[in-house]
Amino acid sequence: MAIKCDLVVYSQYHCEPSTLTPLEIYRTAKQKGMDMVTISDRNTIAGCLEVLHAKPDVGDFFISEELSVFDRQWRIPLLLQLWNISEQHHKELHKLKNNLDECLAYCKEAHILVALPHFLIQFPKAHVPPKFVEKIFRQFSIFEVHHGKNLKDHNLMMAYFLKQFPNISMYGASHAQSKHTLANTYTASDGQTQQDFWNALSQGKTWTQGCHTEFKTHLKEAWDLHWKYPGTIDPHPLKTFSSFTQLDFFKPSTLPIASTFKKLIYLFPFVISESLQFRKKTKQLSQKTREHSLLLGTSLQNPCEL
Repeated sequence: MAIKCDLVVYSQYHCEPSTLTPLEIYRTAKQKGMDMVTISDRNTIAGCLEVLHAKPDVGDFFISEELSVFDRQWRIPLLLQLWNISEQHHKELHKLKNNLDECLAYCKEAHILVALPHFLIQFPKAHVPPKFVEKIFRQFSIFEVHHGKNLKDHNLMMAYFLKQFPNISMYGASHAQSKHTLANTYTASDGQTQQDFWNALSQGKTWTQGCHTEFKTHLKEAWDLHWKYPGTIDPHPLKTFSSFTQLDFFKPSTLPIASTFKKLIYLFPFVISESLQFRKKTKQLSQKTREHSLLLGTSLQNPCEL
């Protein structure tokens, strides 16, 4: 029997916009076949606590967090992915987040599973000295290789490269901000219990399944986010059109049909704009893939010795 879990999902408590409420995440993940559910908002566990408050007896939900930390040695900020933590863990880690080494020491002492999400994507090329990469591979044993919003080529490159290292575990996650992408990418393992899953993840016995970034799901999520946060997300370079849709006729307080009409009028330029942005995003990711493949190939001549 396989245990499935989307290990990174963002709720409305996340630092970036999300259309998902904590309880909606739980319901949708279960409907899509996830055996375990979590929320990984950045620097907060408020969404997780909301689920546990509403469902105190739930046994298939656990607390996670995406924690912003700082490496003092190299003066580089980075993100850690923490799973199955408690409120006390959350409080203690926030006291230590300005020192990566102290954070990792605490996680080891508290037996907290800690991983490095979307490795290299979060680091600009100019800020990744080879020695820092070597340090990362000495300090972490769990890496993300299947990011639901990254290009397939980049995900495959990371998976191929990491297989050269002994005792490395890999995971995948959707990084969903809407129901369209939630649980589209996930991590799986053999077993029947949560502990079986954690053991498999720590021992490198998990595998990933699901989608890589594609325009269809990108468009659906962008559409949801735009209408959920109209004042903060306006992806359209068509300024004249955007100004036109701010007329009183298009405000929600008018007839219900106006809202539908507005969406129909907005759809065509929205698709054009998002297609241009998606093309730009994929081009940037492709460039990063090429840069990172060179970086990984030249900075670590013999990775198995690390």
